[in-house]
Amino acid sequence: MDRIEKAASYKQLIYEEIKAEIIKGRLGPGLLLNERKLAAELGVSRTPIREALQMLVMDDWVEIIPWRGVVVKPVSYRDMLEVRDMRMMLERKAAQILCPVITAAQLAELKQHIVNMQSSYDNNANAYDFTNADIGFHTFLATCTGNRLLMRWSQNLYDVVVRISIMVLNNKDRFKESIDEHWQIYNALSQGELSLVEQGIEQHLNHMLPDSEEVCRGAGDDEAI
Repeated sequence: MDRIEKAASYKQLIYEEIKAEIIKGRLGPGLLLNERKLAAELGVSRTPIREALQMLVMDDWVEIIPWRGVVVKPVSYRDMLEVRDMRMMLERKAAQILCPVITAAQLAELKQHIVNMQSSYDNNANAYDFTNADIGFHTFLATCTGNRLLMRWSQNLYDVVVRISIMVLNNKDRFKESIDEHWQIYNALSQGELSLVEQGIEQHLNHMLPDSEEVCRGAGDDEAI
């Protein structure tokens, strides 16, 4: 992790830094977060570390285990199913709003997001970079609806979505499948075929679940940094 430079709110910067490391999988499920070691690595006192960890507890990224301490919260298979179901609901609604009214300019930008995914794949991007290109497609879909609540709820899910995607996208074959699925959604949207858009969304989101619950297992008793 990068050292934190002096700023108005240490705890917010520390919160964002630790959360980013959890999302990327560098701080794995079940990992013990040691305040002293985190403070030394980030170059700050233990007080803002403690405050940031409290924020992370409130936002469900870490949990306090009695007699052990603060650990990175695992993502359970149930969590993945719930995220999938919420995305399904929101993206189907986005499709229903957009299908009759999507513009040529919006389609062109949507296409560019798939091109970005292809570029990531061609350049052997890691799962984090590829997933960010993927999320760009879905973020833009939500934005095009103009529905502020739909945009906000979608955005609230995307940090968790990135974390899950990194756990699931463990080979380049899956990257290619994901690109093909986005083309399917795009083509159906461009043709105004709502049922095909919804079918494409369902297929894509179901493929974002792991083949088994093994991927959800914790990291054990190791200490962070």
